[in-house]
Amino acid sequence: MLSSENWKTNFFILLSCFFAVLVVLSHTTLATPNIPKQSVPQQLHALQQRQGMLQQKVRFLAQKMELLEKENRLLRWELSLIKRTPSKPAVPTLKRIPSPSPKPNLSGLKGPTWGAKHAPVTIVTFSDFQCGFCARGARVVDQLKKRFGNKIRIIFKHMPLSFHSQAHLAAQASMEANAQGKFWPYHDKLFANMRNINRKNLIAWGKELGMNTESLERSLAQRKYKAAVDADLTLAQKLQVSGTPTFFINGEKIVGARPLEFFADKIQQALRTK
Repeated sequence: MLSSENWKTNFFILLSCFFAVLVVLSHTTLATPNIPKQSVPQQLHALQQRQGMLQQKVRFLAQKMELLEKENRLLRWELSLIKRTPSKPAVPTLKRIPSPSPKPNLSGLKGPTWGAKHAPVTIVTFSDFQCGFCARGARVVDQLKKRFGNKIRIIFKHMPLSFHSQAHLAAQASMEANAQGKFWPYHDKLFANMRNINRKNLIAWGKELGMNTESLERSLAQRKYKAAVDADLTLAQKLQVSGTPTFFINGEKIVGARPLEFFADKIQQALRTK
């Protein structure tokens, strides 16, 4: 049994607790959600639109990453070839020749050509069939052919680099293709398969293009076009060409695989001076 004093004490404690709870409840407000003005279907539609935009961005970035990865693999392959540079060059060291004039006249050069003989703009390209940057430059040249047509003439000159072990042989094979009227298709085939260049494939690709493979095999065995390729190397040294690809547009020297519009501007400038 509780005494009267204890009962009173407990009662006042309970009463105090009751009033404390009331005070707390009176100062407590339930947060009401901020109901957006848009309806649920409108919100869903907006979210679907954002999702679609994000998916497009993701696809674009994925494509860009794929292209960058291809470029990275190509550059790593180029670097691996450079690191394996032999102690002795594949071609003999040539005596340095005095510097040429700033804009040499190269329109009369012989070799594989594309375009009209008397086109107002002559583009001479020094290239290597195992050079990734040359492959990129070749694609740009192909676009220039389509854009400018008979306004330009392309002259191809060989510059196989010493650390590309199959480049000189590929250049010789392309000269036999030129003799058979198949240079440009063979040129494209070599650049498309530059990692797989060897004597066997050089013959096989010639067969695919309808070449006389017996003549091709004989020319490679006899090194029929070695002197012609070496003559291009001598010309490159005379013109102080030290890397591939190098271009001359009406004698103006351009080093590297520049963007299409860069070459297009140079050609337009050359046409305006005619």
